[in-house]
Amino acid sequence: MQLYFVRHPQTQFNLEKIIQWWADSPLTQLGIDTAQKLWNFLRTQNIQKVFCSDLGRCRQTAQIICWGQITDIVYTDKLIERSFGDYNWKSKDYIKQQIDIYDVDLVAPNWENFLQMKSRVIDCIYDICKIDSDKVLIVAHEWTLRAFLSDFYDCYPNDEKCNTKQTCVYKVGFDNWKFHDLEVYSL
Repeated sequence: MQLYFVRHPQTQFNLEKIIQWWADSPLTQLGIDTAQKLWNFLRTQNIQKVFCSDLGRCRQTAQIICWGQITDIVYTDKLIERSFGDYNWKSKDYIKQQIDIYDVDLVAPNWENFLQMKSRVIDCIYDICKIDSDKVLIVAHEWTLRAFLSDFYDCYPNDEKCNTKQTCVYKVGFDNWKFHDLEVYSL
């Protein structure tokens, strides 16, 4: 099995430097253009099934990427972004003054810590790997992908290996219940 991961492209809140996590905002025109570039690459990969965070920005991305090819998209809350509770909708500058978002053990009111989110995401990805499909696309978020990469590389989410871009496709093999051969395509 091959899994392809993409992050949603730029949203209005990204542009305004507002942390959205469980909040939502639509893709900007640059985000739509980026999703179309992702579509241009992924349409040649013979994707058979798509799993997507059920937040609007990922839904919008998946609909652009799958346009005219894949109509069966599975939306799930198991792939949504990490919840930062009361810090949703706040500016990045404000949050940086308050907390270290890379602290994997940090627990604050109304949110989940990184390890809770990582467990949710990894369990979901293993469930996806149980389906009978050779090529699967997962459309998600920065922290969702960081969770997967930190598991793949066995490192902390702030490790350089876990840095992701909205303009990349991450492809990984999965056989015998192990992930292998991670490739990154920059568009």
